[in-house]
Amino acid sequence: MKIFLFLIGLFSFQFIFTNDLTEKELLEQGELLFNERRIQEAIQKFTLAIELNPKNYLPYFKRALGFLKEERYTSVLADLAQVCSLNPVFQQAFLLRGKVYILIGKLQQANEDFEKVLEIDKKNSEAKSQKKIIQNLQKKIQRLENIESSKSLTSSKIKESIKILDEILSSCSRSVDFNLKRAKYSLDSKDYYEAIKFCKRARISDYGNNKVLLLLGKIMLQMEDIQASNDYFHECLKYDPDNKLCLKEYKKIRSMNRGIKEGNEKLEQKQYEKALESFSQVLSLLDGNLLNIQSTLYQKKCECLYNLEKYKEAKTECTKSLEMNPQNSQAFLFRGECNSKLEEYDQAIHDFESAQSYDHTLRNIVNEKIHNCRIEKKKLTRKDYYKILDIQKDANPSQIKKAYHVLAKKYHPDVVSSDVDKEEAEKKFIEISEAYEILSNPDKKARYDSGQDLFDDPHGGGGFHNFQGFPFQGFEFPGFNGNGFQFVFNF
Repeated sequence: MKIFLFLIGLFSFQFIFTNDLTEKELLEQGELLFNERRIQEAIQKFTLAIELNPKNYLPYFKRALGFLKEERYTSVLADLAQVCSLNPVFQQAFLLRGKVYILIGKLQQANEDFEKVLEIDKKNSEAKSQKKIIQNLQKKIQRLENIESSKSLTSSKIKESIKILDEILSSCSRSVDFNLKRAKYSLDSKDYYEAIKFCKRARISDYGNNKVLLLLGKIMLQMEDIQASNDYFHECLKYDPDNKLCLKEYKKIRSMNRGIKEGNEKLEQKQYEKALESFSQVLSLLDGNLLNIQSTLYQKKCECLYNLEKYKEAKTECTKSLEMNPQNSQAFLFRGECNSKLEEYDQAIHDFESAQSYDHTLRNIVNEKIHNCRIEKKKLTRKDYYKILDIQKDANPSQIKKAYHVLAKKYHPDVVSSDVDKEEAEKKFIEISEAYEILSNPDKKARYDSGQDLFDDPHGGGGFHNFQGFPFQGFEFPGFNGNGFQFVFNF
């Protein structure tokens, strides 16, 4: 309690002591703090001095210098306006205000201040020098306007515009309009971080500028940072609740956010049809400039369709994704999977290699997929025993045996009547028997499935390409001609 009372007493003493300081003492303390770079404390001292004597121009000028250090240009101009009003012949105030006006891109006001200085002192060299800078800037601005007003902006004209803008910004570095214009050029060239840099420079002069906030929201949307985009549009509405453009973008971004969230949840829950619908709805909200988000959404649609085993449709969506963003590694990966399912193995290998080139973390996954594609491609040059027996590749031994017996009865040469049909049946029967011998033998089946060439086997596994006639001797088929019969196969 004693410590508390002591602190209260000390605070009261300091408050009384501060208030007892004269205007001169406050200015001296403020200057000392300013030189020590304790700018906010210095500003407080100058403010107290102003309160003691609002008619003295000097505390306003000193406080303006403090605000200038903190780049609070609105406050700088407000204090300098007071200085110029209280002392209309104080050249330093007009010179400083003119330079600030150049910095924020208000050249006409700057020129008026330098003219005022020359009225006071016709020989003032600094005012003359600043007027020449303004004249040079005005010529560049006129040249920029002429280029931008042309019917078509070629790449060379765009480069020239950017060059001129950069020259203007070397003098008007805190201009909202010129920084905003430069940011738009950066956005058009998809240099998002540079665009953000120019927007943030513009905000130094006018923190709540709705045009800047609107552009920042659009930049973040291009970068797929939907939350940051939402925050900028929301901030825009805080400064101007009736701003129709900000409100429109804010509503759109909320709908997008909700649709993407729902789509991802459905995709995770393997509700692919519903996820597909959500992603399609979000795509309908987007304009043609949001290429990165569109690419991601088309890729998500591709993933849904792939899981629905609609490989051709999925491939189309992945291709759309890559048209929007040619470096989307996930789109390449899924399109590779689609091509693999469609037995377009060369295209699949190309897609997998492309995915790896843009995302090196996929190396191990991609290498395995490429290896599998090469095996499957090699299989295409051989007989497809699964297709011959009309079974799936995951058929079990019982299904393989059943399929074989059905086809063997159907194509046995004794079943057909004419010699022509019998010859065709014999070829078919040999093919069926060959398929059955491989797929019914676990070791041969495993080697066949892995892509090994069985016909080069030195142990003679499955060497059907050299035989004459049928591969089995004494193979019986019950039920033909009312009795079992025996057909002898000769090599």
